[in-house]
Amino acid sequence: MNKESLSNTIWKACDIMRRDDGTSGVMEYMEQLSWMLFLKWLDAYQEDDETRARLGHREPTPLLEERHRWRTWAHADWSGDEIVNYVDTELFPYLRELRGSTERDIIRTIFTELPGNRMKSPYNLRDVIAIVDQIDFLNTDDIHTVSHIYEDLLRKLGSENRLAGEFYTPRPVIRFIVDAIDPKIGETVYDPACGSCGFL
Repeated sequence: MNKESLSNTIWKACDIMRRDDGTSGVMEYMEQLSWMLFLKWLDAYQEDDETRARLGHREPTPLLEERHRWRTWAHADWSGDEIVNYVDTELFPYLRELRGSTERDIIRTIFTELPGNRMKSPYNLRDVIAIVDQIDFLNTDDIHTVSHIYEDLLRKLGSENRLAGEFYTPRPVIRFIVDAIDPKIGETVYDPACGSCGFL
């Protein structure tokens, strides 16, 4: 999928969530999209780790049980409300109880702070999952495209309700500062309030 197609596809997911009773506001669908993107990325990360383990003749350390990995539950043939029920009563509780490593603790913290799935329609949820599933987090072009769309969503979130605390430096100002500073390879940048890292 090319960049423009991927971009249009993700915006389509946002349109679907805007029509859902549980995610009609930008705050809700931003949160919904975030946890799905995270789980899709986590599955790619785990897949990459498994490949490295095989090449290095070592046993991979799975972060999630197979049945709770994106590639398993997102591809299951759910009927009716089964997908909503699984996400609400199995997936989120499982992720909120993860323990045993630093990575699992981070996952647990992320999902403990989320209220859970907000989408009410199983059909909308399945459609958005299918869209997110098209993203290849092992492909740098896809990662780059998703990061730009995510930044645009954050900007929209900040401008619509100012609850996110996101205030973006305009691109012309960024270019001017970069030109003025003229950074060199090997130099260090410290930005404790980097937000989405769009500036960096």
